[in-house]
Amino acid sequence: MVRVYVGLQQTDLHCISASEAFRNALHLTDLAQLRRYRLLNIVTDSSDPVGTVERYLSGAFDLVNPNKETVSIETIPDCPVDPERATFGVEVLNQLPSFRSIDVASLRASNDIESISSGLVWVITVRRNGRTDAQLLHDVETQYVVSQSRTAGLLVNPLFETYRIFRL
Repeated sequence: MVRVYVGLQQTDLHCISASEAFRNALHLTDLAQLRRYRLLNIVTDSSDPVGTVERYLSGAFDLVNPNKETVSIETIPDCPVDPERATFGVEVLNQLPSFRSIDVASLRASNDIESISSGLVWVITVRRNGRTDAQLLHDVETQYVVSQSRTAGLLVNPLFETYRIFRL
């Protein structure tokens, strides 16, 4: 399986809205940056899976719009390295596998690609403010990620979505 991260070339209004909600409605001032990527998990049985996916995506205009979106294969682009900040990825998937599956004309026409599933990856950069990685991970999960009430969380609805948080 090849993981593909698709981001917008222009300003992502969903990220701006979420950032503003964190700062103004939830009063979370440690947020330094928030980005969002569409995650494509592409399955191929090729001996060169990355090359096969690159070739497929170069013509799959029904899946990725090269005029509006950037594509990064296997790596999340532009993750800041700063000792005063910590960056976490949050992979979000629908709980029902049938809702993750993508069926587009370019997939049906391809002999090399077996299946494509989708999700989201949020990239959250927060200021450390003296906290350890373990404390930061806990704070990111409880304050930013999981929607538990109207005063905490925003990015994942645990009733319908699964998630995993990882350090970048």
